Amino acid sequence: MRTQPAVTALIPAAGHGARFGAEQNKIFTDLLGRPLLGWTLEAFAQCTDIARIVLVANEGESDLLWELGERYAGGKLQAVVLGGSTRQESVRRGLDAVTTEYVLVHDAARCCITPELISECVGTARSHQLMTLVRPVTDTLIRRSGELVERADLVAVETPQGFLTDLLRRAHLSARSEGFVTTDDASLLRRLGRTVHLMESTSPNPKITYPDDLVIAIALLTARTTAKLPFVSDAL
Repeated sequence: MRTQPAVTALIPAAGHGARFGAEQNKIFTDLLGRPLLGWTLEAFAQCTDIARIVLVANEGESDLLWELGERYAGGKLQAVVLGGSTRQESVRRGLDAVTTEYVLVHDAARCCITPELISECVGTARSHQLMTLVRPVTDTLIRRSGELVERADLVAVETPQGFLTDLLRRAHLSARSEGFVTTDDASLLRRLGRTVHLMESTSPNPKITYPDDLVIAIALLTARTTAKLPFVSDAL
């Protein structure tokens, strides 16, 4: 039986979180006693489908990311790469350290990701070569002009996004040479005529953008942590 191709998790952590309003990178924000990034790393460490982890860092933060990787990445951290001025450039640089056939790109600030959902994304990536996690839009949407937007055909893009590494690397090089910039890696493949499979998310996977988002993350992570605790009977 053919061995499944190895997968690397590429996690850009070189943002500045201007909308979060903190003096430091938001990935270092305390969340239930550990840095926010620690939760993200632990989920990928616990997923047996992930062989290696590559982090992309801001200048001056590489040592901190190595420390967090040693604590929470379960021995899977392969490299910490210096990021660029945009997310796209950071991912492109991170790809230079990826040596596996497949790569999952995931936002560091999506700290509520579960090992089970990561595994589903890996399976979908292996089946379709190119995939992105999405969530159906449930809100009523209008344009600023007041025009109602039909939501049936709309989905919100999340991460992980999974790719054949060589295809994603090629798409990044093409975009760079033509001056095309986006925050969505899957869009780089679509502009080359590739079809990206859409996989609907099966569990909450919010991105921490504003301080109030921590309330949601705390509730989700607390519920999961509590569910894993052994049952203790009140009976004597």
